[in-house]
Amino acid sequence: MRGDDENGAPANGQPTMPGEESCLALLQHELRLSMHSRERRRLGECSFRVEGAHFYLGCRRELLDWVCENIERFGLHRSTFHTACNFVDRCLLRSRLGLSAQLCPVAAACMRLAAKSCEMESDVPSVRMISAVCPE
Repeated sequence: MRGDDENGAPANGQPTMPGEESCLALLQHELRLSMHSRERRRLGECSFRVEGAHFYLGCRRELLDWVCENIERFGLHRSTFHTACNFVDRCLLRSRLGLSAQLCPVAAACMRLAAKSCEMESDVPSVRMISAVCPE
């Protein structure tokens, strides 16, 4: 047909069948509802109601700044920082730690795990190097 592309669709991008637009809109709406319900379920799984989570959220920025400084100090990639942040959040939002002195070793362990998963083996800082930068 004249004006059609190789797939038989009109060259102007218009729907080929009547009602195709409404079908697409319905699919988009169902997908959006599905995504919202999954998001609500995920947020419900997260244990923000634990006492330790409130403490952690209060000092999260300071702790992640420390992680960022050390990621830069060891010359690691940004993806390592983001992975470490994810690990720290997942660990500490579910924990019952209540002292800031306990948070640093957990963040250091998360940083090392992130480095092991994102960096070349030769670039991963040793436990001794990471523990040397962890405040007492």
